Amino acid sequence: MSSKLTFMSWNCRGIMSSVPYLVECLKNHDVDICALQEHWLRRHCVNVLESIDSTYSSVNPKCVDDSYPEAFKIRMEGGVTFIVKSSIVKYVESIDIEDTRITGIEIHTIHSENIYCFCVYLPASSKPFEHFRIYVERLYDIYMIYSQLGIVIILGDINAKVIGPRSFNSVRDKRSSYESGPSTAIDHILISKDNISLIDSARVLDDHSFNVSDHHPIIAKLILDNTVNADTETIIKQSKVSWNKAREKNNLEDFSFATSQHLWGVEIPSLGCSNCDIECYYSNIVDAIQQAETETLPHKTFVKYLKPYWTHQVNALHENMASKRQQWISCNRPRGEHVIFQEYKSAKRNFRRELRNAYQKHMQETYNSLEKDFDIDQKRLWSFLNKNKKSKSCLSRLIVNGRQCSTQEDILDGWAEHFESIFKQNTESEPVSDKERAITKTVEVAHKDFRGTFYNNTKLNITVNEVEKVLKCLKNNKASGLDNIEYEHLKYGGNSLRNHMTKLFNLVCYNFYSPKSWKSSLIVPLFKGGKKCKSDPNSYRGISLAPCIGKVFDKIIDLKLELKKDNKCFPNPQQTAYQQCLSCLHTSFNIP
Repeated sequence: MSSKLTFMSWNCRGIMSSVPYLVECLKNHDVDICALQEHWLRRHCVNVLESIDSTYSSVNPKCVDDSYPEAFKIRMEGGVTFIVKSSIVKYVESIDIEDTRITGIEIHTIHSENIYCFCVYLPASSKPFEHFRIYVERLYDIYMIYSQLGIVIILGDINAKVIGPRSFNSVRDKRSSYESGPSTAIDHILISKDNISLIDSARVLDDHSFNVSDHHPIIAKLILDNTVNADTETIIKQSKVSWNKAREKNNLEDFSFATSQHLWGVEIPSLGCSNCDIECYYSNIVDAIQQAETETLPHKTFVKYLKPYWTHQVNALHENMASKRQQWISCNRPRGEHVIFQEYKSAKRNFRRELRNAYQKHMQETYNSLEKDFDIDQKRLWSFLNKNKKSKSCLSRLIVNGRQCSTQEDILDGWAEHFESIFKQNTESEPVSDKERAITKTVEVAHKDFRGTFYNNTKLNITVNEVEKVLKCLKNNKASGLDNIEYEHLKYGGNSLRNHMTKLFNLVCYNFYSPKSWKSSLIVPLFKGGKKCKSDPNSYRGISLAPCIGKVFDKIIDLKLELKKDNKCFPNPQQTAYQQCLSCLHTSFNIP
C-alpha cells in the first residue's frame, strides 16, 4: 500500500513574525516535513522553533551565529531548519554537515530507499558570485554522495532559477534581479529525474494576508511504497550518537545544559501518587533526554571505513585535482581538446593511480607484518581477518510452523509469531485452586496495606550519591532499549537528570510500581552457532534489550541487597535463586 509524504519549503524572512501563517500552512496542508530558511534566530533562541506547534518538532537547526558564537553583534540573516511532524520524527535522523547554510536529515523507510533531505539557503546577489559558486559546488558534492544511498530531495532558497532565463549555466552572474517576478521564483524543491514519477502533486501557495514574507511556500506530495508508518511502533529509529565526536567537539556540556533546561519545568509527583503520575513523570524524563540529544549531540555519519593509506602524496594530488576541477568549472566545463579539460583529466588520472598504488602498498605491508607476527600476536591476525572479510548476507528465509517466510515483512511477522508462542501463557492449564486464589488475595492486600510502610521501615530510600556511584561504573558503547537511551545519556546528563532519576526510583520503591516501559524490551535473535539450520527460529536465542534507566534501578537495588547480606536472616537460607554456587538442583533437595 502506498503512503504519501507532504513536503513544504518556505523562506519565512524571520520566524518571529511568521508563526501564525506557518501554523496555518502546516495544519491546512497536513505537512509532514517543512524546510524553513531565514528564521533569523541565534543559538540561544533556537527553542522558539519547538514552541511553534505542539505536533511538530525542530530537527537539526542551523543558526545565524553558529560560525561566530562569540560575536555580540551579527547580521541577522540566514538560518535553516527542518520542522517535522512529531508522529514521524522518530524515523528522522540528523545529517552532520558543517555549514550554516545547509542542513540535512535522513528519513528511514520500510521497503523504499531512505530519503535524504537538505534544506539550503544559498548566498544572495549581495554576496560575491564566487561565494555563490562555491556553495553550488558543495551542494553538488553532497548530492553525488547521498544519491548513491537513496532518494535525495533539496529544498530551499537557491537564489537562482534552476531552469529558465536565470538558470545557473554560465560564468556570468544571473542572480541580480527577479525579472519583475515574485521572490518565490528562486525557491525550489528539487528531485532527480529518475524519481520524478514519485511526485503526486506540486504547487506554490497563493499570497495570504498573514504572509509577511515576500516568498510563497512551495508544497510537494510524494508517493512512496510503504513509507514511514506513524501508527506502528515496530520500527526502531537506528540513529546512533557519535559519543567520540561529542567529546572532541565538547558537546557533552551542551547536552547536560540542554537536559537541565528541558527538565526545568517537569513536575515531580509526591510520594503516594497514582501509577499514572509515575508513568507521566518517567515519560517526561525520557522526552527531555531525547530532545536534548537532538539539539546538541552529533550522530554517526555514513563513513564506515578509515583510509590509513591516504598518504601526504595522495593528499597533495587530491588537492591538485580539486584545484584543476575548480578551474574547469569556472570555464563553464569545456570538453574535448580544451587545455583546461585535459589538465583536469590528467590530474584526475594521476590522483587515482597514486591512490591505487598507496592502497596496494599499505595492504602488502599489512600482510607482511601479519605473516611476521603470526606466531607472536594471533589476536591481531584474526582481528584483521574478521574486519576485512565479506559481510555475511542477512537472513533470507525463515520457516515458522511449516510456513515459509521470504520477504522482509513476512520474516518480521514470523519472528513475532515465534516469540509470542514462547512467551504466551498456557491457557489450557489446570484451573486455579482455592489455595492459589488465597495467596493472590493475600499479596494484593499486603501490597495495599504496606504501601509506603515497607519503604520507611526498611530504609529503602535511594540517594543521589547511590545513583551517581552506579552511573560512574557503567560501561560505554552498550546497547539501548526501545527508547534509544544509552548509558552515556545518563552519565553525561548532569546533576538535574541524576536528581530526577533519584526521585523516580524512590517513587517506584514507595508505590511498588514500575513504569510499563521497563517491562518492554527489544528482542534480538542471536544465532546459537554450530551446524544448526539458520532458517529455523529455534536455532536462535532471543536477547532482550531493556531500557537503560530500568537497568540502573536494578543495579541500585542489587547494591542495597549486597549490604543486607551481613544480616543472617537475609536472604532466607532456603532461597537458591540469585545466589552464588546455588541452582535448581539444590532447591530439589528442599522438596518434601
